[in-house]
Amino acid sequence: MRPSILVKAALGVCAFFAADSFGGIKVLICSAASTPAWNDDIIAKINATGRVQANAIDVFNIASATPTLALLNGYDVVFVLTDNSPADRVALGNVLADFVDAGGGVVETTFGFYNAGAIGIEGRWRADNYATMGGPSQTSGTVQTIGARLVPGHPILEGVASFSGGTSSYRNTATILPGAYRIASWNDGASTPLVATRHDKNGKVAGLNFYPPSSDVRGDFWDASTQGGVLMANAINFVSNNSTDVLICGAPALAAWADEVRDRLLEGGRVGGRVDLFNVSTGTPAPALLAAYDAVVVYADAGLNNPALLGDRLADYVDQGGGVVQMTFANVVGASPAGRYSSGGYDPILPGGNNNGVPLTLGTRHIPRHPLLKNIASFAGGSSSYHSGGALRAGSIAVADWSNGRPLLAVTPGKKGRVVGLNFYPPSSVSRADFWDRATDGAALIGNAIDWAARNDTDVLVLGDNLISGTQADIVSKLRPLINGSIEAIDYNATTPSTARLRRFDAVLVYTNGNPTDPAAIGDRLADFVDGGGGVVDMYGSNLASFGPTGRWRAQGYSGLLAGNVASPGTLTLGSKLFPFHPVLARVANVNIGTLGAHNNGGIRPGSTLLATLSNGQPLAVERSTGAGRVVTLNYFPGSSDIGAGTWVPGTDAGQLMANALHYTARSDIEALVVATQAEATPEFQNTARFINQSGRIRKRVDILNNTAGNPPLGLLRAYDAALVWANGTQPDGVAWGNTVADYADRGGGVVTASGAHANVSFGLQGRWLTAPYTPASFGAGALFTNRSIATRYRPDHPVLAGVTTFGSGLADFDTTSFIGERIADYNDGRPVVAEAKRSGARQTLAINAYPPFIDPATRGGLLMNNALVYVASERPCLVDFNDDGFLDFFDLDAFIDCFDNNICPQGRDADFNGDGFIDFFDLDAFVNAFDEGC
Repeated sequence: MRPSILVKAALGVCAFFAADSFGGIKVLICSAASTPAWNDDIIAKINATGRVQANAIDVFNIASATPTLALLNGYDVVFVLTDNSPADRVALGNVLADFVDAGGGVVETTFGFYNAGAIGIEGRWRADNYATMGGPSQTSGTVQTIGARLVPGHPILEGVASFSGGTSSYRNTATILPGAYRIASWNDGASTPLVATRHDKNGKVAGLNFYPPSSDVRGDFWDASTQGGVLMANAINFVSNNSTDVLICGAPALAAWADEVRDRLLEGGRVGGRVDLFNVSTGTPAPALLAAYDAVVVYADAGLNNPALLGDRLADYVDQGGGVVQMTFANVVGASPAGRYSSGGYDPILPGGNNNGVPLTLGTRHIPRHPLLKNIASFAGGSSSYHSGGALRAGSIAVADWSNGRPLLAVTPGKKGRVVGLNFYPPSSVSRADFWDRATDGAALIGNAIDWAARNDTDVLVLGDNLISGTQADIVSKLRPLINGSIEAIDYNATTPSTARLRRFDAVLVYTNGNPTDPAAIGDRLADFVDGGGGVVDMYGSNLASFGPTGRWRAQGYSGLLAGNVASPGTLTLGSKLFPFHPVLARVANVNIGTLGAHNNGGIRPGSTLLATLSNGQPLAVERSTGAGRVVTLNYFPGSSDIGAGTWVPGTDAGQLMANALHYTARSDIEALVVATQAEATPEFQNTARFINQSGRIRKRVDILNNTAGNPPLGLLRAYDAALVWANGTQPDGVAWGNTVADYADRGGGVVTASGAHANVSFGLQGRWLTAPYTPASFGAGALFTNRSIATRYRPDHPVLAGVTTFGSGLADFDTTSFIGERIADYNDGRPVVAEAKRSGARQTLAINAYPPFIDPATRGGLLMNNALVYVASERPCLVDFNDDGFLDFFDLDAFIDCFDNNICPQGRDADFNGDGFIDFFDLDAFVNAFDEGC
């Protein structure tokens, strides 16, 4: 991101910097720096790290005025520094506290830590304990560096090899405040805090006790050759991450030990959301309680209240996509979950005896690059080193062992949700001296396990009004059985959600039956949400000329419909499906929007894609994905006739249509691995990962791996939902690599290949990948060409093209003569851009005919790769499981024939199987062929 020309606001207090990337978060630097150039330096140092995916970093001069809450709520993160006195220290502290209450993240820095005085932050920030540290004065004058790392694996310290405060080393003489965690200290002899965090508010706060401008703008500031920029970037990322909620189901001998486990997780910083406790020695969590969390940690000591019931519920939770981390003694004979969890093979480590009394450490790392071992330097189990003596369950994947050779870390593959076996007792040496050593990375191991296991779900916000009593409750109740994730509702007449609050969701359904209290703010926030990679489904009312969100949402045309008027011609139903295989229309055959037929008659916004019509020819479903996020417009009121006469009819597929649209537009929680014969430290490889990440569509990790020295094992690939494979050199063993990637696809992994991977025998994937084939492109000669852009779109409705308004090529290595898959789009010279291999199984594979480092960064190549990874990681529905019973058998053939002959069809199905708009024997042939191919 490059700063643009400085733009002064009306009061002369704001400086705005435009980004040349899209997607990501919004950051506001609230600064009372003495010199404006110092703010530019802070931005430059943050951007230089490449760690913050931001679509805006703006500056507000707090020496001249105090920002309003409305302004702050338009940002995800506020980064605060003082030097000159703030215009109003009390008002500044009050509004920062309000911002955190609204879900925002704050990074506070020197000199704002003064307890009192001209340049400290006061008001509620200080009085109500929002700050991480505070003190009466400051100190400087000698070079000081980073000292003790109390939590060495904390995300704020990731990549920080060195830090020097420079010849002045400005810092506050502060102490940690109650509720905050000390992460690192200065080496100044006084153990002055350098990094601290707190999690006990609605939003998170990080404290960096150094002055943010570097020696590049004044020689005595922090040494620009060290990693102060990384500290600032990491802190911004840390406070903006609130996405994973975890329930700790423990049966500790002492209640205080459970509290300490929670403390270590929060202190460790790798869990972004809520960390709640449930005592499984006195009860068993209900399914609804488990479903409210992304991951569950289970451990024991005092004994489980009902082992069989707990095991059944944990198995059900995993079957619904939830993640479980199983720890000692819940893996010991007599103390482990029973029921289906045991009989169904969910536990990665079989229950064994209680082993202890010999100090143990982290031993063999079987898969060193596994995400579960990310930034794990050391682990010591303490003098007791409690663990189960159980063996690895057959079929489980060993990630790491104890130093005595017993399993320490293992996973159970093949379940819908992820299960991690972490074979140590979670309370640390803080609780009892013989437990695991807090100075090592035990908390990071637990945090990594939670983060990796966390459910890939769709968290939805219903945003609208209740002018018809019960509207939001009705919408939520209709969506609940169809959405795998949390669903919350906000009445925007009562509150306007902040940008940070919206970011906790993957998709937003917005509607109105009247004007919002602040339509401009709602519109701006929704536009920010989409720009940051979020999905919006806007429905009837929100896109009418006289109602709904305004601001940037209306002015910049985010909705798929033009603002029109109310039309109520009477009963309307589903008309034509123009793209019958679009995910939004899956299992949608019968829609009745009610006896009023109320809809917007404004027509389609130019540049949008009409997916389906109403029976009167007006639009029913429209996609308008022109940027990082996705927007689908559904032209009916989302409340059903259960609460309002004349609206959509329950029992028809209108609810399924809403759920489909939310799933389609939602950001994804997948984890992806990019593998190439390319040195990881090169800008080309680093920038490819950033290019993919910048859209904000993937909420979790995109990791990179150089396979020049050897191919990654299947166990590592299976740690990820999808892999992007390309090459810039000879494969170490192209046949073995091709076989491994094919095995990964067979086990449900999603694969995208790009140029180099299908270039020639020495570069490309061989073995089963090529001969089966799994690839839509056989080997090509490879051709370097420039100024080629995406042109013909054979499948304009394909999810991989959503938002890809432009795409410019680099190196391509297959053409129409070697093309063997389904074409999705071509370049303007006729060469394929992207193609799909049609194969049986839960996943498809895609090939992108471009060399990732050479893709034109001014085009949407990063989004194309992002879309491709999400697409191949997603389960495709088995269309020939016609009765939707989860099995493919002759009952499905009978069900289709009954639908074809007698029009007696299962919910969401019709007999137009090939989607051409006609029901004829071509549909029967298409069904039989698909049935024979299988799923």
